[in-house]
Amino acid sequence: MASGCAAPAEYALEVGGEGWRLSLGTADRWLSESIESSLVESRDSIEDLFREALLDLGSKVEPPRVKHFRDDAKRYVFETLLSADGSDDDVAARLQMFLLAFESMFRLLGDMDSGPDSE
Repeated sequence: MASGCAAPAEYALEVGGEGWRLSLGTADRWLSESIESSLVESRDSIEDLFREALLDLGSKVEPPRVKHFRDDAKRYVFETLLSADGSDDDVAARLQMFLLAFESMFRLLGDMDSGPDSE
């Protein structure tokens, strides 16, 4: 669950055929639009913000593309695919870094940090 968020939203890290899928999902249209509005106002791409969040964690890894769409369950999803290449320890450390950067980036967008838990 996304802590401190104005509406229910969840982070997910799932393994699939193409590697790992890291996502933020919400059924709340208003929350999705508030994130989009923040991106438009900042004039930064989501990948640029993701890169900055990774740099803040000491990583110079280029972030993968982040897609934004509405899934079959009518949830608004921000998603990126991550490679599963490397040893288990390397993959685990990389996934942890990407998850922390993803959460850090989204916390600054829209109404992701304006719910009751943020006080």
